[in-house]
Amino acid sequence: MRVLGYGEDALTLWALAQRTNDILVQLGDKSETSDCTLLFRPSFGRSGGSKSSQFGEFDFILATPYGLYLGEAKWDQSPELIEDVIRLRKEQIERHKIFSAYYQVWISEERWEWPSFLEACQKRFSNLGIEKPLPPSDSLLSRNLRTILELVTDATRRTSNVRNVLLVVDSRGILSKQGKKPPVGFDLIMVDSANERQGSFIPIKIG
Repeated sequence: MRVLGYGEDALTLWALAQRTNDILVQLGDKSETSDCTLLFRPSFGRSGGSKSSQFGEFDFILATPYGLYLGEAKWDQSPELIEDVIRLRKEQIERHKIFSAYYQVWISEERWEWPSFLEACQKRFSNLGIEKPLPPSDSLLSRNLRTILELVTDATRRTSNVRNVLLVVDSRGILSKQGKKPPVGFDLIMVDSANERQGSFIPIKIG
């Protein structure tokens, strides 16, 4: 089946699936692609605010034996790229902080009873100044969170190396990494897709 996509999400998936080696090289990660696990648009609920335990969705999470990469993605037509310093919203920055805290607690023990894990996370949140409640043990968010933690930990082999990544996919070949700065605490990765486009679309290989 021939699959063609348009826009930011399609370009992000194309880059992660078909330029994985390029991304790993830019990250300084020596992993084989066969050892990597990619979660595309993993969601942790969409209700925002300090009173909600939900904290949104990443554009991607890439887990390798050398690192856990929490990712936001933009394409060359994103308005955030107009300025030299690429900005992310406060809730996006907070999302990285929250999931990193969950992951670091998760890998600190070989096995967890879920209520004990949430109790340990509450202490970590307090120490980090994260003003978010923990989800109920029997909630959908708890189930999704546990599944994702198990998946990424299996791929990372419990590495403590967590990095925040801003992936920019250049569909027109007009951007330069030189002069562009990511938000503090983020690594900027750029992938050029201009030569792969078919008109306004990008072919995506499935399987």
